[in-house]
Amino acid sequence: MEKIYITTMNRDYFDSLGFKTLQSWLKNCKHGKIILYAEDFVPNWLESQAHQIINWDDSYYDRLIVKKLSLSDQWANLHNLLTGRAKNFVWKAAAWTNAVKEFKGVVTFFDADLICFSDPSIIIDQFIAKDFDASVLSVKSSRPHSDSCFYSINTIKTNNILKEYEYQYTKEIFNADIYPKPYDAPVWSRTLDILKNDIKVWDFNTDSDAKSPLKDTILTNYFRHLKANQKDSGRLLGLIDKTINAVDKNKSIDEILLRFDRKLRQDDSKKTGVPY
Repeated sequence: MEKIYITTMNRDYFDSLGFKTLQSWLKNCKHGKIILYAEDFVPNWLESQAHQIINWDDSYYDRLIVKKLSLSDQWANLHNLLTGRAKNFVWKAAAWTNAVKEFKGVVTFFDADLICFSDPSIIIDQFIAKDFDASVLSVKSSRPHSDSCFYSINTIKTNNILKEYEYQYTKEIFNADIYPKPYDAPVWSRTLDILKNDIKVWDFNTDSDAKSPLKDTILTNYFRHLKANQKDSGRLLGLIDKTINAVDKNKSIDEILLRFDRKLRQDDSKKTGVPY
């Protein structure tokens, strides 16, 4: 079954961090299509050459499929009504629904700040392609909630998921009793909860009570989801390159990512003055 991995970002995000995210996916995700839904811009790798590690072959970039994303009336109207960060998440929802309608197979969304260190194909084959209709990375909450940095849908099996997702996002999103924050993550989680008797959903976070649970799940050796203060790190781009180089040398990925996390915490500690 075909695997499609999609993300979306604007020009500013691509220039600051997004190109590094894509490089990590192009290098390490060896099975499946990688698609960037570019928010009204065309990416230019040459502008980011200064940050590119020297042993990444240019052929990696040939694997990237770029689709220019413009908001349809449905999503544009919602974008105009929302404020703050919620406006940005509309692009994510638009890219997701476009991909699910266009591609047949397992369509997986990954955030523009989700760095890939190991090929996730085995996760898709084991948990989504055969036995499940969709996946979620749940966050324990009084309401259905999730971290939408990595989630999938098997488009061959399901049509009702997309219909419910679009309805929730465009018709119910302003119901504060349901959605205190009109973001994509609670919409995805609520959609799957509404359809739980009709579909089979794999939860990557079944045991953890962590608010940001990726590292506490089986995804821990595949990705790191960068948080806001970490994205501002001047050392971050080089640290990602160094970590991926270490992975190339077949060292223990557990130890490699443990050191990666430690260095991120050290950097955070220097900014905040709080011991890590």
